Amino acid sequence: MTLTQPLRDEHAALVPHIDVLASAADAVGLVGIVELRALIDASHAFLSDQLLPHADVEERALYPAVQQVLGAPEATATMSRDHREVQALTEELDGLRRRIARADAFDDQLASALRRVLYGLIISSSCTSPRKRRCTSRSSMRG
Repeated sequence: MTLTQPLRDEHAALVPHIDVLASAADAVGLVGIVELRALIDASHAFLSDQLLPHADVEERALYPAVQQVLGAPEATATMSRDHREVQALTEELDGLRRRIARADAFDDQLASALRRVLYGLIISSSCTSPRKRRCTSRSSMRG
């Protein structure tokens, strides 16, 4: 087993949740407000309770080690930017979630904002990105 195998396993466990974000984004405008609220609440809970804490651990523990092993402080810069984008989009989703909680229906503007944020979260979720897989690949760091 390599040093990074547990991280790769954790990333693999996160991928189905990223798929739920896609389902939520795809459902905007196609399902009722009650079902949409549930999808958005579940998406926000995943982001706040699992993905962001995971990203925080990577920032504090993994990335400094990767930078040191590779001898390149900038080696994890793009992944750190992804984490900041996920944080910002999660905060925006929370605001949209609060609007949906007060709404009886959603308009085109709210639907568009939800899709933009949810699809942005999918794109920015580093656990699915090729660069993160390369960074934690078998050849990058052996334990």
